[in-house]
Amino acid sequence: TGAGVVVTNASAFSRVSDRRFLRRPTCLKHVVARRTMRAMPTIRERIDADLKKAMLERNEIAKDALRMAKSDLLLKEVDLGGKPLTDADAIAILQKGIKSRKDSIESYEAGGRADAAAREKAEIAVLMAYLPKGMDEAETRAAIEAVKNELGLSGKGDLGKLMEELKARHPNVDGKLASQLSGPLLG
Repeated sequence: TGAGVVVTNASAFSRVSDRRFLRRPTCLKHVVARRTMRAMPTIRERIDADLKKAMLERNEIAKDALRMAKSDLLLKEVDLGGKPLTDADAIAILQKGIKSRKDSIESYEAGGRADAAAREKAEIAVLMAYLPKGMDEAETRAAIEAVKNELGLSGKGDLGKLMEELKARHPNVDGKLASQLSGPLLG
């Protein structure tokens, strides 16, 4: 036998390096496939990881916002009987938390507490990182006009139909902004 040749009865490999080669992916396609097979972390998993990071960095605002969000998510999970939350459920819970913080900002500003309002705004910025990108004003206006023209809506009495269809087609639209923009367009 020559150098590097392994003699075995049932071996289909003639060299030792052949066996090592087969253990590794043979092309870039397989390397990419192995890396992409990992599941994306859920929103709850991302919040848990970021909470740990905020605690290590001693970022009080992020830590408080993420603790509250984690608490809300756990409460909802208990309400569902221990079933794991879907990302859609988590997004709804985070949106509810952001809405309550926006209401708090208005109250703090009316009471002259700019420091508390600034803290709430910072917490909103932390939570917004977990939500899908919303539609801006121009996109919302275009979506409203498309729905209005398609359904043939004309008066303010059709506002409910417009909003229902808009929410069905674009779940990430801001309802408050959409109602403000649709009033003049229907009137």
